Amino acid sequence: MITGGKPNVPTTLWHYTTFEVLEKILETKSLLASDFRALNDSQEFKVGLQSIRDFLVDWGGRFSTIFGTTDQEIETALMDVEERLNGQVLCFSAAADDLSMWRGYSSLAHGGQSVAIGFSSVDLAELGGAYQFQGPSRCEYTPGASFLGELPHVLYEDSAQRHLELSRFLMEFTKLIKSPHFEVEAEYRMTCSGTVSAIGGSQFKLIGGEYRRELPLVLPDCEVFEGLSRPLAIDSIMTGPKTNHGKVERFLENYFRLERVDCPRVQKSQIPFI
Repeated sequence: MITGGKPNVPTTLWHYTTFEVLEKILETKSLLASDFRALNDSQEFKVGLQSIRDFLVDWGGRFSTIFGTTDQEIETALMDVEERLNGQVLCFSAAADDLSMWRGYSSLAHGGQSVAIGFSSVDLAELGGAYQFQGPSRCEYTPGASFLGELPHVLYEDSAQRHLELSRFLMEFTKLIKSPHFEVEAEYRMTCSGTVSAIGGSQFKLIGGEYRRELPLVLPDCEVFEGLSRPLAIDSIMTGPKTNHGKVERFLENYFRLERVDCPRVQKSQIPFI
């Protein structure tokens, strides 16, 4: 696999959406994250918590013997995570021109004009580091091995800090877990804190009764199209099945001409019909 800025991250990550949303993204030069509690699947976060509980059951007493902790200690931390669920997420897919993604995330079923924005993963990582987002990171659909590999360093913390660090680790880990039923989505996520504070409040927008965190597609203290490998981190744009390709292409050519930068590659979906 060709990789991007992080190990095993594809060079291009796709964000399936509508032409209307694409216009907003270009107008504001930013992406809007969603609160985990507002995702399409309201049970999604609980999948991660339950997968950890299932993993501990499978391991039984061997886990406490090897790592010097107890299932109850981890369960207490998991209960804290459930009570303090906090965070926002941006979702992307490694699946290019995928029928299930067109159907699920671009209003195609409702006659919407669908597009998929191909973002440079290197640029996304650069932007994430500048604006306190983590990732992009691949979602885990069978999380046992990753959980086992990442947990030990947390359990070696000083006992006074261990519960806090364990809760924090479990919070971040569960944000990247999805049900195996959705593995075809090949999802990658960028995550951040969802807490609106006096310091971070300016990074949030209130839309439809939800506070949503912005990820600017421009680096701080840089000119609009400087510092990234692609303008606004956009590598290419694909128009979906039944979408008016010519209209989208003309719009993009005019937009980037006015901005005095090269237009990203605009391509058509190869799926002939729905």
